[in-house]
Formats: sequence, C-alpha cells, structure tokens
Amino acid sequence: MTHFTDTVELTEFISGLPKAELHLHLEGSVQPEVWARLARRNDPHLSVTPDDIREMLKYNSLSDFLFAFMALTSCFSEPDDFRLAALECGREL
Repeated sequence: MTHFTDTVELTEFISGLPKAELHLHLEGSVQPEVWARLARRNDPHLSVTPDDIREMLKYNSLSDFLFAFMALTSCFSEPDDFRLAALECGREL
C-alpha cells in the first residue's frame, strides 16, 4: 500500500489515475457545434452559430437555464438527431 507524506504527493497521484465518465446527460454533453448543426438541419431558415449557442449557455438564473434547455432540446426532432448527438458525444469522451 502506498503512503503519502503530503497533500501534493496525493494530489499528483490522483491526477495521474485514469478517469472514467460515470454518468452524463446527453443534452448536457452536446457541443455547441452539434447544437447549431441540429438547429439548422431541423429549421433551415435558422441562422444560429456555435457562438450563439455558447452565449445561450451563459445563464444566470433558473429561467435562463430553462429557456436554453427548452430551446436546445427542441432541436431533437428525429431519431437521427439523437444518433448524431450520441456519436459526437462518444467522440468527445
């Protein structure tokens, strides 16, 4: 068993351990580029950019969060939308 003499050693040891994603929500793991792509795919008249999505995700209140959540999850309208989001999420992990 390894014994650590100080907090720095322990912190460095923990930082070096392999990590695993134990739990995530698909909607929360979609990158702004994918959200913008989904939005444009489902509404070709929309001119949303990844930077627009990033700004939307800077919320300061529950109502801001709920607005962003509802707007972004409305981009999921077809099974292929979920497929794309899941594939891109897997690539990020």
